[in-house]
Amino acid sequence: MKILKVEFENINCIAGKWEIDFTDPTYKQAGNRFVISGLTGSGKTSILDAITLALYGRTPRQEKIYGAEGNGVMTADKGNCYAQVTYQCKKGIFVSRWSQRKGRDRADGQLQPAEGLIYGVEQPESPLFSHTTGAREELAQANAAIIQLDYSEFCRSIMLAQGEFSKFLTCDEEERAEILEKLNGMENYRRIAQKVAEHWSVSKRAKEQAESNFGTLAESIPNAEEIAQQQNKLAEFKAREESIGQEQAKVASLLVWHKNLDEKQGKLQSAEKALNLANESKEKFAENELRLQQAENAKGCDSLYQNFDRLRKEENVTQGSLTKMQGELDSAESSLKMLDETKKNAEKSKNDANDFVQSHRELWNNVRALDVKIAGTVANLSTEEKRCKDADKILKNLLDEQAGMLLNLQTLEAQEKDLQKKVSDSSSDEALKDVLPKGELQVAELARVRKDYSDAQVLKNKATQLAAETQVKLDVALNRRETLNAELQELFRNDVLVLANIIQKHLEEGAPCPVCGSKEHPACNGNVAEQASSAEDESRAVDAASKVRALNAKIQTADGEIQNMQSAKAQAESDERSYAESLEKLTERAQGIIDGLTELCKPWIEFDSKNAGTQMDSLKARYEAFCKSKETLEQVSGNLKIVRNNYENSAEGIGRAKNQLEQEQRSLAEIQNVLQKLQAERREMFGEQNVQEVVEKAEADLKTATDRFAVADKNFRLAEDKRNGLLTRLTTMKENLQKVSLELEQASAKFTEALASKGFAGEDEFLKVLLPDGEFDALTRRRSEINEALVACRQSLRDATEALEKVKAENQDSTPVEELESKKAAVDAELKKMQQDVGAIQEAIRNYNERQKQLEKLKAELDSKQAEFNRWNTMRSWFGRADGSDFVTFVQGLTFRSLLKLANKQLLRMKDRYQLVMSGDLGFRVKDDFFGEPRRTSNLSGGEKFLVSLAFALGIAEYASRNVRVDSLFMDEGFGTLDADTLECVLDCLRAQERSGKMLGIITHVESVVESITQRIELTPVSQGHSVIKGPGVRQL
Repeated sequence: MKILKVEFENINCIAGKWEIDFTDPTYKQAGNRFVISGLTGSGKTSILDAITLALYGRTPRQEKIYGAEGNGVMTADKGNCYAQVTYQCKKGIFVSRWSQRKGRDRADGQLQPAEGLIYGVEQPESPLFSHTTGAREELAQANAAIIQLDYSEFCRSIMLAQGEFSKFLTCDEEERAEILEKLNGMENYRRIAQKVAEHWSVSKRAKEQAESNFGTLAESIPNAEEIAQQQNKLAEFKAREESIGQEQAKVASLLVWHKNLDEKQGKLQSAEKALNLANESKEKFAENELRLQQAENAKGCDSLYQNFDRLRKEENVTQGSLTKMQGELDSAESSLKMLDETKKNAEKSKNDANDFVQSHRELWNNVRALDVKIAGTVANLSTEEKRCKDADKILKNLLDEQAGMLLNLQTLEAQEKDLQKKVSDSSSDEALKDVLPKGELQVAELARVRKDYSDAQVLKNKATQLAAETQVKLDVALNRRETLNAELQELFRNDVLVLANIIQKHLEEGAPCPVCGSKEHPACNGNVAEQASSAEDESRAVDAASKVRALNAKIQTADGEIQNMQSAKAQAESDERSYAESLEKLTERAQGIIDGLTELCKPWIEFDSKNAGTQMDSLKARYEAFCKSKETLEQVSGNLKIVRNNYENSAEGIGRAKNQLEQEQRSLAEIQNVLQKLQAERREMFGEQNVQEVVEKAEADLKTATDRFAVADKNFRLAEDKRNGLLTRLTTMKENLQKVSLELEQASAKFTEALASKGFAGEDEFLKVLLPDGEFDALTRRRSEINEALVACRQSLRDATEALEKVKAENQDSTPVEELESKKAAVDAELKKMQQDVGAIQEAIRNYNERQKQLEKLKAELDSKQAEFNRWNTMRSWFGRADGSDFVTFVQGLTFRSLLKLANKQLLRMKDRYQLVMSGDLGFRVKDDFFGEPRRTSNLSGGEKFLVSLAFALGIAEYASRNVRVDSLFMDEGFGTLDADTLECVLDCLRAQERSGKMLGIITHVESVVESITQRIELTPVSQGHSVIKGPGVRQL
């Protein structure tokens, strides 16, 4: 993978659009080696940020460029930024772009989602990726699929970022294991071991579950003897069940007969009661029976009455409608006359309007043609007036610009003179370009020395305080031991004879003394005279011995404490002397740095070590002011040339503007003369009237008159139709009235005749007895219901009597029902109990047979699970712990050995006296030919640590790129800790990287490194905290 070109805009302090083309021929001529240099804070690392940003949407210094913290790489006062890289890999040449903007491209706008784009240079119209990119790292995933390097692999093999350089050296074994895991894809090995552990756990649980299932079922199955006994009982129950069934049937039959007898007797009583109720209903209906008979007599005249009453009402309605329609006809005749007059007037108005339009149409057309000419002339006049104004304005502007140029020319000449003097007076400040980097390094080193001095002073004070505290504790411990010895001597003085006498009696050959612990007992050999001892002496001796043992234990503890105190005091005093020596060395080092800074700053300021940072900032500001003045002088001189040339050329433009104005004024006068003639002709022909308004009014009047005539004609025809319709309806209505009157007379005669035949004196008597249809029908239904119920009750009584006699003849049993029911309950209970026992026995036998079959299946399943568990148990013993750490540690050890070989290859090129050797699983030490034993990394100097870190970094880069060819390598380190010889060895090693075909870019401010490389990209701070880039293949877009 090779970086061909970098393009970016507004990244960190580098504002504007920039391009760095690494395919520029000068890079190949310089051996594909270049250095990126500049003052601290000038944006050197921003170029590397642009590369990782374009490929992965993140930078080593700021991992994520999204979220609540916003975009930390966009130049502070800008509203948009982007980074674009053209790179070459196995799959071809591709362009990857990352961009982000704020709302309306303003610095204070709302931050918008970042966007990503990837396309092949041969098919830019068909992008491989074009989408927003953010927390899901879509752009990074797309590029990783093409390059075959994810972000972490890219940073380990191509982009050796600042701060990450020595990470592998300084981290502990746990962190080193994490790096190796990512470096070699250890997660795959870990997942393999975890999967084995998961399968082992699953198979183990399955085996245990199968064992549990088999054991539980086996314990729950009864033995065969119990099942045989149950089968014998089942045969006995079946024989007894038949006898009980016959007895149960007999009792049930008698109970049914008794129940049937009671039921028939109940039905007979119910029939008798129903007959009595039917007779009572017949008696209550007698009054309604009379009303119903009278209504049935009147019902014969009802149809004639309905017809007579209908015709009478119809005659009355028709007579009323006839009177109303005659009034409507009179009104219609009057309205018709009025509408005829209106129609005639409307027709006359229409004809007059039409004659007016036809007689004036030619005049109107002539006036319209004249108005068109006038309008065109007015438009030409307006255009010419505008051109005159524009010409006059241009002339005035040119005169104003000439005056402004003269003033600007005088101002720029004065500024140029002032700036020339200012730059000349501060020409010595140009040397600060070389002084500032050295001064900043020495100030930083002075700050580190002072911090080390402060830390050492604190540690020395702590050591002094610890020594004093330890001495106090030691004195206390010594006093305590003297007190305990005194107590022990006092105890021996008081009880020594008693103790000696008693102990002598209890001593045994070869056994330890209960007081002193010695196994040598002269008394046992008869060397001490025996003495009599009383019971009181015995008790006193036991108590004294106990006190002696306790005092001896306390004295031993005190001796241990004293020894520890003395060791701690000696260590504290040693530390105090060591820290004092360090303070002296640090003081000498600080003074040497101050002397160097004093000499370095002597041409400009008197160096004050207390304000070193402030003074360096003032020198930096002084240099920036000089650069700004020089840049401003160049700008002013350039502007002065432009303004002087513009002023000399302005006179010619003013002459052309005056001629143009005079020509436009002549044209304006000619157009005004033509317009006056046309306007006079128009006034004579038509006055000041608007011809369009006159025509529209005449046509509107004609349309209004035509519409009014049409409405009047329509209304007249409608009124005429209405009048004719009323005449027709009136004639028809009179004919209907005559017909209804004749029918009414005939219906009246028939109705009167019917009333007489039924015995009614007249219409009122008929209506009095006539019942409404609903009431008549209800009474008729009620009468029928009563008669039918009476017949039905009589029949039911006869049927119930016959049924009761029939049941009595069937059986003559006199056993009480209560006795039969009690007997039936006893038989049913015995039969139910027997059936339950039979069911339980049958269920037990069925369960036994089923469980035997299940047990056979569980045994086969247990054998299968046991075999599966045995296989995974064997594999688990190979792979170790369930989290995969054992297997990963094994593989990591192999990876680490390979990495050490690659690092030693790089270290051999730089310093052949050093070699890295394994120490434990993931540890290492440095074998140094100048020392007997391998050294820990904590004992390495700053330069030695740099060499080991670089060897590891290059080794990791080579290891990470074993599957992807790496043709570009960027290093962001200072090389400031190396002496001249070691630095040359490092550069030789880096030149070897170039010989292998890699393009090598180094970010540094060390002068010796910068001077050793001819191909340089330089960053220079300018105004507003921004920087500019200069170098081969660099251009500002």
